[in-house]
Amino acid sequence: MADILSFVVAPVLGIIAIVIWVRRGQPVFANLGFKVTKWSVPDFLVGVAITAIAILTVFAVELGLGAITVAPAAYTPSTFPATLGDIAANAGIEEVFFRSLLLSGLVVVLGMVRWGSNRWVPVLISAVVFGLVHATNPGASAISVLGNALGGLIYAMAFLGARNIWFPFGLHLGWNFTQTLLGLPVSGKNFPGLFTVTSTGPDLVTGGAFGPEAGIIGIASRFLVIALLLGYLILRYRGGSVATLSFAPEPQKRVRADRPGTRYVAEP
Repeated sequence: MADILSFVVAPVLGIIAIVIWVRRGQPVFANLGFKVTKWSVPDFLVGVAITAIAILTVFAVELGLGAITVAPAAYTPSTFPATLGDIAANAGIEEVFFRSLLLSGLVVVLGMVRWGSNRWVPVLISAVVFGLVHATNPGASAISVLGNALGGLIYAMAFLGARNIWFPFGLHLGWNFTQTLLGLPVSGKNFPGLFTVTSTGPDLVTGGAFGPEAGIIGIASRFLVIALLLGYLILRYRGGSVATLSFAPEPQKRVRADRPGTRYVAEP
């Protein structure tokens, strides 16, 4: 039910936000996170690197504890493009729906009723929705909902902090694809990887068939990701506020020039 509602509510909220942006003279694509700048590729690559580090850490810790056993898989390199495309498409669709549309819409709508001045309110709402949407995945549990909600929290923080879709998309893709390469389940789904991983420890530790999002080690790694992404945002924008998630400048609002009949110009 949650996934059906989210994929209906998200476009509606997104449309409301777009209409309001247009009426205010604000740039629509920039507010949706699709503005391309010289930082788009670096933001994406840093996102991939941050979550790849987190998953590699999870893998190493679980292996060191004896919670998983690992064996080489009969991996066929020709499957790589299809697997990467599938995972990238899923991550991209979720980012558009849950960040560009749902989160942006929540920020605008809650702002109209005086709740949106605190960005953490729409961030937390969107994170809870993201966690609940994955509750129907194979092997899901209350812990996996928490783990996925923390993922939604991460991607929402990255979206609002960097004011673009590229950073959260990199984080999302890096998390899912690194799990795939290592042979770990991705939210209850399995893809061909380099290794065959068998969980020998408690599901509470490893996440079992659902994957790291449902285990305490994977959940702990989410906080490593949060620390790294905030550190990157602070360095990238030379400051900012964690309390208000204000790092990147807001997309510029267009206003009419003083003289009648002139085009819109950007505010300084």
